[in-house]
Amino acid sequence: MKKIIGIFYRTPYTKYNIFVLIYCLLFTNKSFHIYAISTCSTWGVCISFHSSLLLDKTSFYRCAIKKNKSYIRFQIENIIYHIIPCLITINYRPDNINIYHALISILFQLSWTSVITNDTFNLSDIYVYQPLIYWKIMNCIFCITNLSIPLIYQYH
Repeated sequence: MKKIIGIFYRTPYTKYNIFVLIYCLLFTNKSFHIYAISTCSTWGVCISFHSSLLLDKTSFYRCAIKKNKSYIRFQIENIIYHIIPCLITINYRPDNINIYHALISILFQLSWTSVITNDTFNLSDIYVYQPLIYWKIMNCIFCITNLSIPLIYQYH
């Protein structure tokens, strides 16, 4: 199990999501289920990541310091990894998106979190220190966002 975790250790979920999103855009079409799942996940990642600012206004600054990046570079990467993928899913909407896609996205993210943290759900080692309750709140925000996306895409 250690070797498996070693492969995934310290790789943020966002990077896996970006990989899947790019794969879908290059090699599949908007009707594939994986694209709808990735769309839900893209929004969940973006909203939950930015919700950290509501819980701790220093989280982005501390993240930049931990990653040894200037705050401006951190924000540029934030736009690339979080904002642009959402804009892509707005411009290239999935042909069919429903609650099952959201549930699968949630399952993927919670599974990743469980494996990477040895079931503690505390992601402080990967990002920056936050109290465990903050990580749980951000996971709830991820889930709520995922469940909302199919409704938003179907009615707008």
